[in-house]
Amino acid sequence: MDGFCKLGFGVDINSSSDTNSGAEASFAKAFDAANASLMWRYCDAAWKLKRYFNIGSEFTVKESIKTVDDFVYKVIQSRRQEISVENNSVRECPHRS
Repeated sequence: MDGFCKLGFGVDINSSSDTNSGAEASFAKAFDAANASLMWRYCDAAWKLKRYFNIGSEFTVKESIKTVDDFVYKVIQSRRQEISVENNSVRECPHRS
């Protein structure tokens, strides 16, 4: 997951580090929780009922996916701002040919 996040998002989350804290740690924990809960759907015949009532493992999935989405959208917004600043600085360069 570290490699994917670094390559895909340009963010180093250090998911294997125990000292990691903040948004990256929350993302890694939420991603793992959602992945595990979704995998257990194959063994749980009542997962659709749990999802309907938003209880048990389906509550965990919903909360975890929200955390993952929030993190990813913040990274996307940050990258868009960086690109915008880079494009503006290139346009303002007086020595550009």
